[in-house]
Amino acid sequence: MTEKMKQLRAQIEDNLAKLRSMLDLATTEKRDMTDEEVVAYDALEAATDKLQKELEREEKQAIREGQAQARKDQVHLADFNSKKAVPPKEFRNLGEFIYTVAFNRGDPRLPDLYHAYSAETRAQTMGTGSEGGFNVPEQFMPQLLAATPQGSIVRPRARVIPAGDPPDAKITMPALDQTVAANMYGGVTVTTVAEAASKTETSAKFREVSLEPAEIAGWIRVSDKLLRNWGAASVTLAGLLRGAMIAWEDYRFLRGTGMAEPLGIINCTAKLNQVRGTANSVVWNDIRNMYGKVKFGGSLVWIASQTVLPALMNISDAGSNNLFVTAFQGASGAVPATLLGIPIVFADRLPAVGTEGDLILADLQYYLIKDGSGPFIDASPHVYFTNDQTVIRITWNVDGRPWLTQALQLEGSSSNSVSPFVVLK
Repeated sequence: MTEKMKQLRAQIEDNLAKLRSMLDLATTEKRDMTDEEVVAYDALEAATDKLQKELEREEKQAIREGQAQARKDQVHLADFNSKKAVPPKEFRNLGEFIYTVAFNRGDPRLPDLYHAYSAETRAQTMGTGSEGGFNVPEQFMPQLLAATPQGSIVRPRARVIPAGDPPDAKITMPALDQTVAANMYGGVTVTTVAEAASKTETSAKFREVSLEPAEIAGWIRVSDKLLRNWGAASVTLAGLLRGAMIAWEDYRFLRGTGMAEPLGIINCTAKLNQVRGTANSVVWNDIRNMYGKVKFGGSLVWIASQTVLPALMNISDAGSNNLFVTAFQGASGAVPATLLGIPIVFADRLPAVGTEGDLILADLQYYLIKDGSGPFIDASPHVYFTNDQTVIRITWNVDGRPWLTQALQLEGSSSNSVSPFVVLK
Protein backbone atom coordinates (compact mmCIF):
# COMPACT_ATOMS: atom_id res chain seq x y z
CA MET A 1 0.00 0.00 0.00
CA THR A 2 1.43 3.35 -1.06
CA GLU A 3 1.68 6.34 1.26
CA LYS A 4 -0.91 8.21 -0.81
CA MET A 5 -3.38 5.33 -0.47
CA LYS A 6 -2.91 5.39 3.31
CA GLN A 7 -3.58 9.15 3.40
CA LEU A 8 -6.69 8.82 1.23
CA ARG A 9 -8.10 6.04 3.40
CA ALA A 10 -7.45 8.05 6.56
CA GLN A 11 -9.26 11.09 5.09
CA ILE A 12 -12.22 8.96 4.01
CA GLU A 13 -12.50 7.36 7.46
CA ASP A 14 -12.37 10.78 9.12
CA ASN A 15 -15.09 12.14 6.81
CA LEU A 16 -17.30 9.11 7.40
CA ALA A 17 -17.00 9.61 11.15
CA LYS A 18 -18.07 13.25 10.79
CA LEU A 19 -21.03 12.28 8.59
CA ARG A 20 -22.14 9.69 11.14
CA SER A 21 -21.83 12.29 13.91
CA MET A 22 -24.17 14.66 12.04
CA LEU A 23 -26.79 11.94 11.59
CA ASP A 24 -26.51 10.73 15.18
CA LEU A 25 -26.92 14.26 16.57
CA ALA A 26 -30.24 14.73 14.81
CA THR A 27 -31.39 11.27 15.83
CA THR A 28 -30.46 11.82 19.48
CA GLU A 29 -32.31 15.12 19.57
CA LYS A 30 -35.28 13.51 17.77
CA ARG A 31 -35.44 16.04 14.94
CA ASP A 32 -34.61 16.52 11.27
CA MET A 33 -31.35 18.14 10.27
CA THR A 34 -31.44 21.93 9.92
CA ASP A 35 -30.88 23.61 6.54
CA GLU A 36 -27.34 24.53 7.57
CA GLU A 37 -26.64 20.94 8.63
CA VAL A 38 -28.00 19.59 5.32
CA VAL A 39 -25.73 21.91 3.33
CA ALA A 40 -22.69 20.91 5.41
CA TYR A 41 -23.61 17.21 5.16
CA ASP A 42 -24.01 17.32 1.35
CA ALA A 43 -20.71 19.16 0.91
CA LEU A 44 -18.82 16.67 3.08
CA GLU A 45 -20.51 13.73 1.35
CA ALA A 46 -19.47 15.06 -2.09
CA ALA A 47 -15.88 15.52 -0.89
CA THR A 48 -15.87 11.96 0.45
CA ASP A 49 -17.14 10.56 -2.87
CA LYS A 50 -14.35 12.39 -4.66
CA LEU A 51 -11.74 10.94 -2.31
CA GLN A 52 -13.22 7.46 -2.78
CA LYS A 53 -12.90 7.69 -6.58
CA GLU A 54 -9.31 8.89 -6.25
CA LEU A 55 -8.52 5.94 -3.93
CA GLU A 56 -10.04 3.48 -6.42
CA ARG A 57 -7.76 4.85 -9.17
CA GLU A 58 -4.71 4.48 -6.91
CA GLU A 59 -5.65 0.89 -6.02
CA LYS A 60 -6.11 -0.08 -9.69
CA GLN A 61 -2.76 1.44 -10.53
CA ALA A 62 -1.08 -0.48 -7.69
CA ILE A 63 -2.56 -3.72 -9.00
CA ARG A 64 -1.28 -3.01 -12.52
CA GLU A 65 2.19 -2.18 -11.21
CA GLY A 66 2.26 -5.32 -9.07
CA GLN A 67 1.26 -7.51 -12.01
CA ALA A 68 3.87 -5.87 -14.24
CA GLN A 69 6.57 -6.53 -11.64
CA ALA A 70 5.40 -10.12 -11.28
CA ARG A 71 5.84 -10.71 -15.01
CA LYS A 72 9.40 -9.43 -14.76
CA ASP A 73 10.17 -11.85 -11.93
CA GLN A 74 8.69 -14.94 -13.56
CA VAL A 75 12.06 -15.94 -15.00
CA HIS A 76 13.10 -17.06 -11.48
CA LEU A 77 10.31 -19.64 -11.50
CA ALA A 78 10.95 -21.09 -14.93
CA ASP A 79 10.12 -24.70 -15.55
CA PHE A 80 13.70 -25.97 -15.79
CA ASN A 81 12.58 -28.97 -17.86
CA SER A 82 11.28 -26.66 -20.56
CA LYS A 83 12.74 -23.83 -22.59
CA LYS A 84 9.73 -21.68 -21.78
CA ALA A 85 10.02 -19.42 -18.75
CA VAL A 86 6.40 -19.99 -17.73
CA PRO A 87 5.73 -20.77 -14.07
CA PRO A 88 3.29 -23.56 -13.18
CA LYS A 89 -0.15 -22.54 -11.98
CA GLU A 90 0.46 -24.01 -8.52
CA PHE A 91 3.46 -24.61 -6.30
CA ARG A 92 4.96 -28.03 -6.85
CA ASN A 93 5.81 -28.60 -3.20
CA LEU A 94 6.13 -26.82 0.13
CA GLY A 95 9.82 -26.13 -0.49
CA GLU A 96 9.07 -24.17 -3.67
CA PHE A 97 6.41 -22.18 -1.81
CA ILE A 98 8.85 -21.24 0.98
CA TYR A 99 11.55 -20.43 -1.62
CA THR A 100 9.13 -18.07 -3.36
CA VAL A 101 8.18 -16.35 -0.11
CA ALA A 102 11.87 -15.79 0.60
CA PHE A 103 13.20 -14.78 -2.82
CA ASN A 104 10.36 -13.91 -5.20
CA ARG A 105 7.44 -12.15 -3.55
CA GLY A 106 6.31 -10.74 -6.89
CA ASP A 107 5.22 -14.21 -8.01
CA PRO A 108 1.51 -14.01 -8.94
CA ARG A 109 0.94 -17.35 -7.22
CA LEU A 110 1.58 -15.71 -3.86
CA PRO A 111 -1.76 -14.39 -2.58
CA ASP A 112 -0.63 -10.91 -1.55
CA LEU A 113 -2.40 -7.56 -1.35
CA TYR A 114 -1.73 -6.66 -4.97
CA HIS A 115 -3.25 -9.75 -6.53
CA ALA A 116 -6.86 -10.82 -6.55
CA TYR A 117 -6.41 -14.10 -4.72
CA SER A 118 -8.14 -15.59 -1.70
CA ALA A 119 -5.65 -14.81 1.07
CA GLU A 120 -3.45 -11.86 1.97
CA THR A 121 -0.14 -10.96 3.54
CA ARG A 122 -0.24 -8.24 6.19
CA ALA A 123 1.54 -6.98 9.24
CA GLN A 124 0.78 -9.27 12.18
CA THR A 125 -1.95 -7.84 14.38
CA MET A 126 -4.33 -9.40 16.90
CA GLY A 127 -7.26 -7.29 15.75
CA THR A 128 -8.04 -9.00 12.47
CA GLY A 129 -7.31 -12.59 13.34
CA SER A 130 -6.25 -13.78 9.89
CA GLU A 131 -2.95 -12.02 9.36
CA GLY A 132 0.68 -12.97 9.63
CA GLY A 133 2.57 -13.81 6.47
CA PHE A 134 1.54 -15.88 3.47
CA ASN A 135 -1.20 -18.42 4.02
CA VAL A 136 0.04 -21.95 3.33
CA PRO A 137 -1.67 -23.37 0.20
CA GLU A 138 -4.36 -25.89 1.03
CA GLN A 139 -2.66 -28.79 -0.74
CA PHE A 140 0.35 -28.49 1.59
CA MET A 141 -1.66 -28.29 4.81
CA PRO A 142 -1.51 -32.08 5.41
CA GLN A 143 2.30 -31.88 5.36
CA LEU A 144 2.18 -29.47 8.31
CA LEU A 145 -0.93 -30.54 10.20
CA ALA A 146 -1.06 -34.30 9.65
CA ALA A 147 -1.09 -35.51 13.25
CA THR A 148 -0.77 -39.27 13.56
CA PRO A 149 -1.13 -41.04 16.93
CA GLN A 150 2.61 -41.78 16.81
CA GLY A 151 3.56 -38.14 16.34
CA SER A 152 0.76 -36.42 18.22
CA ILE A 153 -1.00 -38.03 21.16
CA VAL A 154 -3.79 -35.61 22.04
CA ARG A 155 -4.94 -34.00 18.76
CA PRO A 156 -5.97 -37.16 16.85
CA ARG A 157 -8.02 -38.36 19.85
CA ALA A 158 -9.53 -35.05 21.00
CA ARG A 159 -12.58 -33.17 19.75
CA VAL A 160 -11.19 -30.62 17.28
CA ILE A 161 -13.27 -27.55 16.42
CA PRO A 162 -12.15 -26.17 13.03
CA ALA A 163 -11.42 -22.51 12.39
CA GLY A 164 -14.61 -20.61 11.65
CA ASP A 165 -15.21 -17.07 10.45
CA PRO A 166 -13.59 -15.08 11.94
CA PRO A 167 -11.14 -17.91 12.63
CA ASP A 168 -9.48 -16.53 15.78
CA ALA A 169 -12.58 -15.25 17.55
CA LYS A 170 -13.41 -16.51 21.02
CA ILE A 171 -15.95 -19.32 20.90
CA THR A 172 -18.32 -20.02 23.80
CA MET A 173 -20.40 -23.19 23.90
CA PRO A 174 -23.09 -24.37 26.30
CA ALA A 175 -22.24 -27.53 28.23
CA LEU A 176 -24.35 -29.60 30.58
CA ASP A 177 -23.56 -28.73 34.19
CA GLN A 178 -22.60 -32.09 35.70
CA THR A 179 -20.89 -30.70 38.79
CA VAL A 180 -21.76 -31.66 42.36
CA ALA A 181 -24.13 -28.68 42.54
CA ALA A 182 -26.19 -30.27 39.75
CA ASN A 183 -25.87 -34.00 39.00
CA MET A 184 -24.89 -36.38 36.19
CA TYR A 185 -27.98 -35.22 34.27
CA GLY A 186 -27.51 -31.48 34.65
CA GLY A 187 -29.83 -31.04 37.61
CA VAL A 188 -32.79 -33.03 36.28
CA THR A 189 -34.57 -34.65 39.25
CA VAL A 190 -36.89 -37.65 38.97
CA THR A 191 -39.30 -38.45 41.84
CA THR A 192 -42.34 -40.59 42.50
CA VAL A 193 -45.53 -38.54 42.46
CA ALA A 194 -48.73 -39.62 44.22
CA GLU A 195 -52.03 -39.43 42.40
CA ALA A 196 -53.33 -35.85 42.17
CA ALA A 197 -50.26 -34.58 44.05
CA SER A 198 -48.25 -31.61 42.77
CA LYS A 199 -45.15 -32.44 40.78
CA THR A 200 -41.70 -31.25 41.80
CA GLU A 201 -40.33 -28.59 39.50
CA THR A 202 -36.97 -29.32 37.92
CA SER A 203 -34.81 -27.72 35.28
CA ALA A 204 -31.65 -28.58 33.43
CA LYS A 205 -28.55 -26.56 34.30
CA PHE A 206 -25.97 -25.46 31.80
CA ARG A 207 -22.62 -23.72 31.96
CA GLU A 208 -20.35 -22.18 29.33
CA VAL A 209 -17.07 -23.42 27.90
CA SER A 210 -14.91 -20.81 26.15
CA LEU A 211 -11.89 -21.23 23.91
CA GLU A 212 -9.96 -18.46 22.20
CA PRO A 213 -7.14 -19.39 19.79
CA ALA A 214 -3.88 -17.63 20.67
CA GLU A 215 -1.09 -16.91 18.24
CA ILE A 216 1.85 -19.31 18.26
CA ALA A 217 5.08 -18.59 16.38
CA GLY A 218 8.21 -20.54 15.61
CA TRP A 219 11.20 -19.93 13.40
CA ILE A 220 14.16 -21.73 11.86
CA ARG A 221 17.37 -20.61 10.13
CA VAL A 222 17.97 -22.15 6.70
CA SER A 223 20.97 -21.75 4.42
CA ASP A 224 20.14 -19.94 1.20
CA LYS A 225 21.81 -22.74 -0.74
CA LEU A 226 19.40 -25.31 0.69
CA LEU A 227 16.42 -23.00 0.19
CA ARG A 228 17.23 -22.49 -3.49
CA ASN A 229 17.30 -26.26 -3.85
CA TRP A 230 13.61 -26.22 -2.96
CA GLY A 231 13.06 -29.87 -3.88
CA ALA A 232 15.32 -31.01 -1.05
CA ALA A 233 14.19 -28.17 1.21
CA SER A 234 10.59 -29.35 0.94
CA VAL A 235 11.34 -32.67 2.61
CA THR A 236 13.61 -31.16 5.26
CA LEU A 237 11.55 -28.10 6.22
CA ALA A 238 8.16 -29.82 6.17
CA GLY A 239 9.43 -32.47 8.60
CA LEU A 240 11.08 -29.98 10.94
CA LEU A 241 8.16 -27.54 11.02
CA ARG A 242 5.60 -30.30 11.46
CA GLY A 243 7.58 -31.88 14.28
CA ALA A 244 7.97 -28.56 16.09
CA MET A 245 4.25 -27.74 15.77
CA ILE A 246 3.17 -31.16 17.03
CA ALA A 247 5.63 -31.06 19.94
CA TRP A 248 4.51 -27.59 21.07
CA GLU A 249 0.83 -28.48 20.91
CA ASP A 250 1.11 -31.90 22.55
CA TYR A 251 3.20 -30.55 25.44
CA ARG A 252 0.61 -27.83 26.18
CA PHE A 253 -2.40 -30.13 25.75
CA LEU A 254 -0.81 -32.39 28.37
CA ARG A 255 0.97 -29.88 30.65
CA GLY A 256 -0.20 -26.36 29.72
CA THR A 257 -1.11 -23.86 32.43
CA GLY A 258 -4.05 -22.22 30.64
CA MET A 259 -2.33 -18.83 30.95
CA ALA A 260 -1.79 -17.52 27.41
CA GLU A 261 -1.61 -21.17 26.30
CA PRO A 262 -3.88 -24.24 26.29
CA LEU A 263 -4.89 -25.80 29.60
CA GLY A 264 -3.29 -29.22 29.92
CA ILE A 265 -4.73 -32.37 31.44
CA ILE A 266 -2.23 -32.42 34.32
CA ASN A 267 -3.27 -28.93 35.46
CA CYS A 268 -7.03 -29.10 34.88
CA THR A 269 -9.58 -29.10 37.71
CA ALA A 270 -11.51 -32.04 36.25
CA LYS A 271 -8.71 -34.56 36.87
CA LEU A 272 -8.55 -37.07 39.69
CA ASN A 273 -5.20 -37.71 41.36
CA GLN A 274 -3.99 -41.12 42.42
CA VAL A 275 -1.26 -40.93 45.07
CA ARG A 276 1.45 -43.44 44.17
CA GLY A 277 2.24 -46.24 46.57
CA THR A 278 6.02 -46.17 46.16
CA ALA A 279 8.11 -43.04 45.63
CA ASN A 280 9.80 -42.69 42.23
CA SER A 281 8.12 -45.79 40.86
CA VAL A 282 4.86 -47.27 39.55
CA VAL A 283 3.40 -50.33 41.27
CA TRP A 284 0.48 -52.62 40.56
CA ASN A 285 -1.81 -50.93 43.09
CA ASP A 286 -1.28 -47.61 41.31
CA ILE A 287 -2.52 -49.15 38.06
CA ARG A 288 -5.56 -50.78 39.67
CA ASN A 289 -6.57 -47.66 41.60
CA MET A 290 -6.25 -45.43 38.55
CA TYR A 291 -8.42 -47.82 36.55
CA GLY A 292 -11.05 -47.70 39.31
CA LYS A 293 -11.27 -43.89 39.12
CA VAL A 294 -11.62 -43.42 35.37
CA LYS A 295 -14.95 -42.71 33.71
CA PHE A 296 -15.90 -45.66 31.52
CA GLY A 297 -17.71 -45.58 28.20
CA GLY A 298 -15.30 -43.62 26.02
CA SER A 299 -12.06 -44.32 24.22
CA LEU A 300 -9.42 -44.68 26.94
CA VAL A 301 -5.66 -44.48 26.53
CA TRP A 302 -2.71 -44.72 28.93
CA ILE A 303 -0.14 -41.96 28.40
CA ALA A 304 3.18 -42.75 30.07
CA SER A 305 6.55 -41.08 30.29
CA GLN A 306 9.21 -43.25 28.73
CA THR A 307 10.99 -43.14 32.08
CA VAL A 308 8.08 -45.16 33.52
CA LEU A 309 8.81 -48.14 31.26
CA PRO A 310 11.39 -49.86 33.54
CA ALA A 311 8.97 -49.67 36.48
CA LEU A 312 6.15 -51.14 34.37
CA MET A 313 8.37 -54.00 33.29
CA ASN A 314 9.08 -54.78 36.96
CA ILE A 315 5.43 -54.83 38.04
CA SER A 316 4.67 -58.20 39.60
CA ASP A 317 2.04 -59.90 41.75
CA ALA A 318 2.42 -61.32 45.25
CA GLY A 319 4.10 -64.39 43.78
CA SER A 320 6.75 -62.24 42.03
CA ASN A 321 5.26 -63.02 38.63
CA ASN A 322 5.74 -60.25 36.10
CA LEU A 323 2.41 -58.81 34.98
CA PHE A 324 3.28 -56.34 32.21
CA VAL A 325 6.05 -58.25 30.46
CA THR A 326 5.33 -61.89 31.26
CA ALA A 327 7.92 -64.64 31.56
CA PHE A 328 6.77 -66.61 28.53
CA GLN A 329 7.51 -63.63 26.25
CA GLY A 330 11.18 -63.87 27.06
CA ALA A 331 13.75 -61.16 26.47
CA SER A 332 13.01 -61.19 22.73
CA GLY A 333 9.33 -60.35 23.18
CA ALA A 334 7.98 -56.90 22.36
CA VAL A 335 6.79 -54.48 25.03
CA PRO A 336 2.97 -54.82 25.17
CA ALA A 337 0.92 -52.18 23.38
CA THR A 338 -1.85 -52.35 26.00
CA LEU A 339 -2.23 -52.22 29.76
CA LEU A 340 -5.42 -53.78 31.16
CA GLY A 341 -6.57 -54.03 27.57
CA ILE A 342 -6.24 -50.26 27.06
CA PRO A 343 -3.73 -48.87 24.52
CA ILE A 344 -0.59 -47.39 26.07
CA VAL A 345 1.57 -44.76 24.38
CA PHE A 346 4.89 -43.47 25.67
CA ALA A 347 5.40 -39.72 25.57
CA ASP A 348 8.75 -38.05 26.11
CA ARG A 349 6.83 -34.81 26.81
CA LEU A 350 5.62 -36.04 30.19
CA PRO A 351 7.67 -35.49 33.38
CA ALA A 352 10.10 -38.08 34.72
CA VAL A 353 9.02 -41.09 36.77
CA GLY A 354 8.11 -40.12 40.32
CA THR A 355 6.71 -36.74 39.24
CA GLU A 356 3.02 -35.90 39.03
CA GLY A 357 1.75 -36.76 35.55
CA ASP A 358 4.34 -39.40 34.64
CA LEU A 359 1.38 -41.73 34.05
CA ILE A 360 -2.10 -40.65 32.86
CA LEU A 361 -5.25 -42.62 32.10
CA ALA A 362 -7.51 -40.47 29.91
CA ASP A 363 -10.48 -40.34 27.60
CA LEU A 364 -9.30 -37.61 25.26
CA GLN A 365 -12.75 -37.14 23.72
CA TYR A 366 -13.34 -34.92 26.76
CA TYR A 367 -10.56 -32.60 25.57
CA LEU A 368 -11.52 -29.73 23.23
CA ILE A 369 -9.15 -28.17 20.69
CA LYS A 370 -10.12 -24.97 18.87
CA ASP A 371 -8.11 -24.28 15.74
CA GLY A 372 -7.73 -20.71 14.51
CA SER A 373 -6.20 -19.19 11.41
CA GLY A 374 -2.99 -20.38 9.84
CA PRO A 375 -0.49 -21.70 9.51
CA PHE A 376 1.17 -18.71 7.87
CA ILE A 377 4.75 -18.67 6.60
CA ASP A 378 7.00 -15.67 6.12
CA ALA A 379 10.72 -15.31 5.46
CA SER A 380 13.44 -12.73 6.11
CA PRO A 381 16.92 -12.77 4.52
CA HIS A 382 18.05 -9.69 6.46
CA VAL A 383 18.82 -10.93 9.97
CA TYR A 384 21.59 -13.33 8.88
CA PHE A 385 22.32 -11.74 5.51
CA THR A 386 26.11 -11.97 5.89
CA ASN A 387 25.80 -15.67 6.72
CA ASP A 388 23.77 -16.48 3.58
CA GLN A 389 20.93 -17.68 5.79
CA THR A 390 17.19 -16.95 5.73
CA VAL A 391 14.89 -17.02 8.75
CA ILE A 392 11.65 -18.92 8.09
CA ARG A 393 8.82 -18.04 10.49
CA ILE A 394 5.63 -20.03 10.94
CA THR A 395 2.61 -18.79 12.91
CA TRP A 396 -0.72 -20.38 13.71
CA ASN A 397 -3.52 -20.01 16.26
CA VAL A 398 -4.89 -22.66 18.63
CA ASP A 399 -6.46 -23.20 22.05
CA GLY A 400 -7.41 -26.28 24.04
CA ARG A 401 -8.90 -27.37 27.38
CA PRO A 402 -11.05 -30.10 28.92
CA TRP A 403 -14.75 -29.26 28.77
CA LEU A 404 -15.38 -30.66 32.25
CA THR A 405 -14.44 -28.46 35.21
CA GLN A 406 -14.55 -31.12 37.92
CA ALA A 407 -14.84 -34.87 38.43
CA LEU A 408 -18.23 -36.60 38.26
CA GLN A 409 -19.95 -38.16 41.26
CA LEU A 410 -21.01 -41.77 40.93
CA GLU A 411 -24.80 -42.06 40.95
CA GLY A 412 -24.84 -44.96 43.42
CA SER A 413 -22.06 -43.64 45.64
CA SER A 414 -21.96 -39.87 45.86
CA SER A 415 -18.88 -39.96 48.09
CA ASN A 416 -16.87 -41.38 45.18
CA SER A 417 -16.03 -39.67 41.89
CA VAL A 418 -14.79 -40.65 38.46
CA SER A 419 -13.10 -38.56 35.80
CA PRO A 420 -12.01 -38.92 32.17
CA PHE A 421 -8.56 -37.78 33.40
CA VAL A 422 -6.78 -39.75 36.11
CA VAL A 423 -3.23 -38.63 36.94
CA LEU A 424 -0.63 -40.48 39.03
CA LYS A 425 0.57 -38.02 41.68
